[in-house]
Amino acid sequence: MYAIPDVDEVVAVAKELGIHLGPDEAVMYRKYLMEKMERVDSFVQARLEESKPPMVSAAREPGYRPSPEEDPLNAWIWKCRIEGAAEGLLSGKTVSFKDHIAVAGIPMSFGSFALEGFIPDFDATVVNRVLKEGGTIIGKNVMNGLSGGFGTGGGIGDYGRPLNPHNHEHVTGGSSAGSAAAVAAGEVDISFGGDQGGSIRIPAAFSGIVGHKPTFGLLSHFGIGFGSDQSIDYTGPMTRTVEDAAATLQATAGYDSYDPRQ
Repeated sequence: MYAIPDVDEVVAVAKELGIHLGPDEAVMYRKYLMEKMERVDSFVQARLEESKPPMVSAAREPGYRPSPEEDPLNAWIWKCRIEGAAEGLLSGKTVSFKDHIAVAGIPMSFGSFALEGFIPDFDATVVNRVLKEGGTIIGKNVMNGLSGGFGTGGGIGDYGRPLNPHNHEHVTGGSSAGSAAAVAAGEVDISFGGDQGGSIRIPAAFSGIVGHKPTFGLLSHFGIGFGSDQSIDYTGPMTRTVEDAAATLQATAGYDSYDPRQ
């Protein structure tokens, strides 16, 4: 349970914000805060008690935010290394994820400072399946803030605009901008993007790579794009070859009991 402020604390905080509260107003605001904090506490408790899929690989480095020198295209929001199974359809392939896909222990920004400090404690289903099939996860990619900015924006977000590796004066498209740049530059073999209105297909076209928006429900959406409407939100592979895209779909498609759309 969160600590409930007393009336004097409410008055003091309001004063710091330039708001003068009379005695009756302070009591009213405290009551309002108590109601809201009780709801938050109930949500947090339910979140702690809900079941989550087991992680395939618990051994993972915390990773780091790469420097501009290491990441001249600004394609990466986070670098890490999580080894998958010894054998599988994706054995020997490096994989990254648009930063709206949950990877346990790795910060998830959704392209916005608003989520700074948020670290998921579970893996999205596509992350689990990549690891089961031998893929090696090497990081997460910069994206348009909150997946907004429309597909042609090319990475308009709090963490900057990824550069198109073919021509830095051209945009990569979005909102899976960093994924497209990293794949096109040969920095990763496979990146999972997100598509609500072209956000996989447009950056793939702008960057000269393969981008596939799968059939609705083919890939699980559990652990992806919190808050996005499930009826229009998709995830899919971005690769340099059709063969890699096909192998990725084969490795990650299928029913998932955690995904309400299936």
